[in-house]
Parts: sequence; structure tokens; C-alpha cells
Amino acid sequence: MKATTIFDNLSEQYIYMERYVNEGSPSGFTQIHTTSYDTNPFTGKDTFKLLQFKDDDCETIIVGKRNEILCSNMNYAHPDSLKSTILKESGRKLEKSQLIVSPTASGRTMLIRNSGIKGFLKLTYDTSKIGRCRRDISTISANASLETSKVIKDSIDNGNLPKCFAILPEETMRISKLYSSEGVFEWGSIFRSFEAYPKSLGKVQIIPAFSLFSKDTRCPDDDYLINQFIELSNQNPEEYLWKIIKMTLDAFWGLMLNCGLRAEMHSQNCMYEINTDYTISRIILKDMEDVDRDLILQKFVGFNHKWNTYPYKCYDANSKEFEYRASYMYDFKLGEYLITPIIQRVVNKYELDSKKIEQRIQKYVSSKYLPLLPKDYFPKNNQWYYCKNEEVLPGENRKFYSKEHPKYR
Repeated sequence: MKATTIFDNLSEQYIYMERYVNEGSPSGFTQIHTTSYDTNPFTGKDTFKLLQFKDDDCETIIVGKRNEILCSNMNYAHPDSLKSTILKESGRKLEKSQLIVSPTASGRTMLIRNSGIKGFLKLTYDTSKIGRCRRDISTISANASLETSKVIKDSIDNGNLPKCFAILPEETMRISKLYSSEGVFEWGSIFRSFEAYPKSLGKVQIIPAFSLFSKDTRCPDDDYLINQFIELSNQNPEEYLWKIIKMTLDAFWGLMLNCGLRAEMHSQNCMYEINTDYTISRIILKDMEDVDRDLILQKFVGFNHKWNTYPYKCYDANSKEFEYRASYMYDFKLGEYLITPIIQRVVNKYELDSKKIEQRIQKYVSSKYLPLLPKDYFPKNNQWYYCKNEEVLPGENRKFYSKEHPKYR
């Protein structure tokens, strides 16, 4: 992809990056469990219509900002849900809706392409896993997404979070309670804004984080976007890279130390906002369902919020994964899935010293943020935790493995 084209048509160029300037997850599961060929973000059609079904004969739950597409007597389904046992057993008759969409990298979150509707629709996908996980949307998970989104928005409004940080708010949810042979199944849809909050001033483009360091699968001879941006901005490569890393760190730690929230900031959940001078100005977080509520840290930093969706995504000393979670989210998800590949692309192009950059990050984090944490927040003995690229089977717990010498703290 030529970086000079990214402002030609914002939504067209954005969805191109989502689908084609994307080498898939480092987990290796991107194409193991995925959607059908015609709806797959890498191989599928440019656009297609979503399916819909009436739910006025069953209990429905609608929460959030009024949104016309989720406030009728209809809920939505992925085209692959023509094979859904749950929809068949619950007597749902599927028909084509008027919503024209393109699949994003996740496969089940759709960018709405109808004129006048700027947003995404996150769908229940029940016919198989996508990646390593089932993709249901229950009442509790949808409510938690909206609650976390509102908490972060309020913290932004109160001036408690860094200016370099924004979110794509999750604004409206609809749950249809369907009856099948397995009991009640909660079929959810969530509307996510396409406009970052706070709203940007001037013309900007949103870049999926993985597109910074992925090859364009359709134009593999083009250089990585991050390196093209450096050239077009006429900035020093190492300082351009540092600005991106610094805003990423400030966003992660700002959310942690002001709200007790630990975001899963891997490259699928993060985006960057770029100005027409090719300077990256903000990091944008999406997918509020993946944000941990660290109750111990929340109390420690004095953030007083009683979670209506407790215990969903809430962690304290009694939680199974508590001893691993902080390191897993920072050292592994943020570090290895986002920061490391960004560094690698720039280092390889401009022959920089990666160890020097890692040391700069360590110095910054250890002086500015680590002293503000509770004692022994991270693992002792200079350890950090990660998960292997292996599938977790039903009934199994995720397995964590340790290494020495964390790179970024």
C-alpha cells in the first residue's frame, strides 16, 4: 500500500488496511478457525448484506444510546449463521437486511457501509470459533463493554487520561433471549462508533495498529507503512518511533494508574490516528470487552467505581489468573504483540540499535510509572509471563509460562 493514498477516501482506505495490510495474529490461529470463504476478511467479498431476524416474540434487552438499527424489532446475524442450530431451534427466520457491511480483521465485527451510518456492528458468531475463541455476546459481556466504555469516556472528560489516548466508544447493545434445546441463548449485537472519542480536529485517518508493521498482501513489494510515514514526514526515524512508543506506554499506564483498568493493547485492539503531515498523534483503543478491572489497583489509586457488571472481567487476589495477569497483559500482549513488531520494522530499515530502544523504554517506565504501583505488583525475581500459541480446550484453564528479563520494564 502506498501511504500517500490513505487520505483519498477514509473509509475505503481504512477497510483496505484492516483486510489486506494485515499478516494475521502472531498466535497463528487467524486462518485455523475463521469465517466462510465469501465472508472472510482476507478472501471474501468487498461487501455483503447482513442477515436479520425478528425477536418481538421473545425477551429483548436494549441498553445505551438510541440507535435506529438496534431499536427496531430485529436483531442481526452473520451470513454464516444460516447454519446456526440455535437460530433454527428457536424458530428464527433469517432474511437479508438493508445493512451493507465489510468484514474487519476480526471476522465477526463489521464496518457498516450504508451512507449516513458511521460505525461498526459486533455480531454473535455461533457456528464455530474465530481464532482461538468462541464469539458469543451475552448480556453480561455486552453490558460490561458499554459500562467500561462509559467509565473511560467520563475519565477523559474529567481530564484524567493522557491527551494522546482515545477510544472507539461502544454505545448500544441488543440482546435477544432465544430458546433452544440447550436452554436460553443470549444473542447479542453491539454498535461501536467509527469516530474516535474525543473527536479529532482536522482531517485524520485511522490506521489499524497491525497495519503499521504488516506487508500489504496485495502489493507485497510496498514498504511497511510505518517506514513510509517516517519518510513522508521527514522526521528522524528513531525519534518518530519513540513518539509512537511513548504515547502507547502513556495510554496503557494512564488507564491503569487513573482508573485501575488494564487494557489488552495488542495490535488487533489498537489503532493509531495520523495527520495529513504523516505524524501519528494519538493511539485509539477499541473492544472494551477485553479491558480488565483490577480491583486491587483500583482501590490503591483511589478510583471509586462500583461495577454494575461485577464480577465480569474483575480481578483481585482470589482470581485464578491474578498472579499472571498484570505481566501477561503488559509484557506479553502489549510488549510482544504491539511494541516489539513496531520496533523491529524501523530498526531493520534504519539499522538502529534495538537494545538501546528497549533500554530507553525500561528507563522511562521504571522512573515514571513503576514507583506508582503497589509493592510486588509484577512477578518477583525478574520474571514475566506469556502463553504459548496453543488452543485452550473446553474445561481447560489457560496455561502460563515464565521467562526472565522483561524487555519493557
